[in-house]
Amino acid sequence: MTRTHNDCAVSRAKIRKYGAHLDKTMSCSNQKGSVLIGLIITMTIIAVMGAALVPFTTTATFSELFTNHQQRAYYLAESGGRYAIPQIQSDSVQATTDLHGKTFTLSNGDKFVLSIDNTDPVFVYLTSEGIVHEGDWLEARGKITYKISRTYFSYGAFSGSQSLKLEKDTYIDSYDSRVGPWSEATRKQNGHIGTNKTGDNSIEVKGHAIVYGDATVGAGGDPVTDIKVDAGAQITGSTGALPAARDMTPQAMPTGGGTPYDFKLDHSDTHTFTGGAYRLNKLEIRDNGILTISGHVTLYVEDRIQIDNWGIINIQPGGSLTIYAAKELIVKKDAKINETQDPEKLIIYGTASFNKIELVERALVHAAIYAPNAADIKILNDTEFFGSFIADKVEIKDNVKFHYDEALGCAGGVGGSPIQYF
Repeated sequence: MTRTHNDCAVSRAKIRKYGAHLDKTMSCSNQKGSVLIGLIITMTIIAVMGAALVPFTTTATFSELFTNHQQRAYYLAESGGRYAIPQIQSDSVQATTDLHGKTFTLSNGDKFVLSIDNTDPVFVYLTSEGIVHEGDWLEARGKITYKISRTYFSYGAFSGSQSLKLEKDTYIDSYDSRVGPWSEATRKQNGHIGTNKTGDNSIEVKGHAIVYGDATVGAGGDPVTDIKVDAGAQITGSTGALPAARDMTPQAMPTGGGTPYDFKLDHSDTHTFTGGAYRLNKLEIRDNGILTISGHVTLYVEDRIQIDNWGIINIQPGGSLTIYAAKELIVKKDAKINETQDPEKLIIYGTASFNKIELVERALVHAAIYAPNAADIKILNDTEFFGSFIADKVEIKDNVKFHYDEALGCAGGVGGSPIQYF
């Protein structure tokens, strides 16, 4: 078929019209594509950012969760300590039997585990571990170790089956060596005295003597009739009776320490023990002799201990001295023992055969003395004593200054100082 000029003109017109429409269509398509691409890019960025924020949010959430669980674990450990400490203070041997290695589980599954070290003669060490969500990935543990003074030294002065007497311008007060040394400005009124004895004159405070603290008679006793306070004498605290008799079992003489020998220093002689255990027949320091203790030293003394006429036992910083005494202890005539103001540095145990103590004639002693069988006891003549004193009979008179160190027994508090956290 033959195409005419008009036909060609019409065709060109259609092509121009179609091209214009195609250009317009392609332009719209390009715009829609750009929007779609931009939307896809935006959504991708948002998704990436959201994915990046998830770990931060999750980490913060889990961090807070773990922190809360860790706090709960320490609270559980503290609860274990509060549960066990009174039982340990009441009877450390029975408490060890009842509590050591035991796990206590709460209704929500949380628990605490107790461990007791009862081998030290002065302190019991309690470890309480709190456990939250045991066995899963949210598990948290907190552990606290407590240092608990034995009930040996929870009184300034305590007697067993016989009486306790303070006479003639003597006084007993208290201080806390953990805070600082004793002074007139820092003295406290927790100088408690007590006895297992009951009946008339179980405790006597006479001749202007003062007890800055409480006085307690034996179980079943009546403090009204069993405590005698003369005119001019004073007990500033309360009076009462023990709920049960205190255990007064003496420490046994340990083995070891080598072959016993006599140890004597006089005429300004000096000697230093640098740690370890030593077994002696007699220990005598007099006439300006000086025994220095450097390190942790234990002495097993089978006969007399006598420090007199300016004799000195000097305990160096970081050192300590524990003495097991089998017969008697005499400190007199300006002798000085452990001038650290920290009685815990010198612990003296009287064994079953130990029977005599004399701290007289201006003696100066910082010590914790546990001699429950000793009945021949005298603290006299301007002596100044810092620490705690337990014997079967106690007599303190003639201007004695007696300062009970609360650190030995946590007087006025529940006791049990935390010493370590895990």
